[in-house]
Amino acid sequence: MPHRCSILPVRGRAPKSPNAQLNQPKVVAVFLVVFAAGFGTTLATLILFPATGADSAPPRTALIGAAALMSAGLGGLIGAWAGFGGGGCWALAVFAAIVTLALGYGITGPYLRRRQELAERASYVGLTATVTRTVPAGGTGEVSFTDREGTGRRLPAKSADASELPVSAEVAITGVDAKFVHVCAAD
Repeated sequence: MPHRCSILPVRGRAPKSPNAQLNQPKVVAVFLVVFAAGFGTTLATLILFPATGADSAPPRTALIGAAALMSAGLGGLIGAWAGFGGGGCWALAVFAAIVTLALGYGITGPYLRRRQELAERASYVGLTATVTRTVPAGGTGEVSFTDREGTGRRLPAKSADASELPVSAEVAITGVDAKFVHVCAAD
């Protein structure tokens, strides 16, 4: 007579293969290298392009890219330490990098771009420009000039000393702000 109890498979996780145990340190090492690359890129960017004033900023693309590398490395490490397989670690790493890029370009990107534009504008101080639209006393006009990289610029301008500046007058750029270059008659 057959036995009434049958052997049922045990529910739950299948035992890990010996190869999975051997690959775990390799996965951790790969993500440590990715994290270190992002960290090193961040340091190099900050050292090579130091923020020297309130209106200066390092290149935002390099910083956001480095942050994405660090996030990918950290995401992969968390996945490895949580026991995810290699595919799960990579999925978590890619997800972390995508979220970082989205936040970097979507939220902090406009702020960093604005700071970079202000830093670029600061380099206009001391350049000579030509009035292309009369700058009335206390009002706004327009000037054109060539920046230090050789790019022609045409920007709104205000008189720094509240005097009227006629069209074709040579002026010196004495200051900048978010909207205007401040100019005065060249000597």
